[in-house]
Amino acid sequence: ILQLYPKLGGMDMILHHILFFSCSIINGYYHILYLPFGWLILGEISTTFLSLRWLLIKTGRGHTVPFKIIQLCFAITFLVIRVLIYNMGLYHMITSSVLFKLPVPRPFLGIVLLLIGLGSILNLFWAIKICKMALSVTTTNIGTENGKKINWDKEKSR
Repeated sequence: ILQLYPKLGGMDMILHHILFFSCSIINGYYHILYLPFGWLILGEISTTFLSLRWLLIKTGRGHTVPFKIIQLCFAITFLVIRVLIYNMGLYHMITSSVLFKLPVPRPFLGIVLLLIGLGSILNLFWAIKICKMALSVTTTNIGTENGKKINWDKEKSR
């Protein structure tokens, strides 16, 4: 992502990976928060559809029926897992009395809680974009660049 920044994603994508990586290191080292890590990993199911969507766009198939199906699957899995389940898990985690009995230094626990909270905000930010994308009637800009059809042979050589 950093090597091809911003072509593969903006600062939100970099922030997403930093958050997840940091939580993974702290949680793995202290062997804590297995349930939250489970719903964080579960959220990656939507990435499969996101990657397939990207592949179809980059190969000029952004107006096809399979694209529309994959786009819908991406939107549904993202909203259900990364918004609904993630926030239900976040609520459960915050209201759990076990949280403050964990064998981890308080600063690290605070960092993890902050990062997971920021992850929720980031998911909500993306959810707004995804809802706008899913609700759009046309996909006129897919397979185009500045209103012109992309020459994929030229794009491959870049």
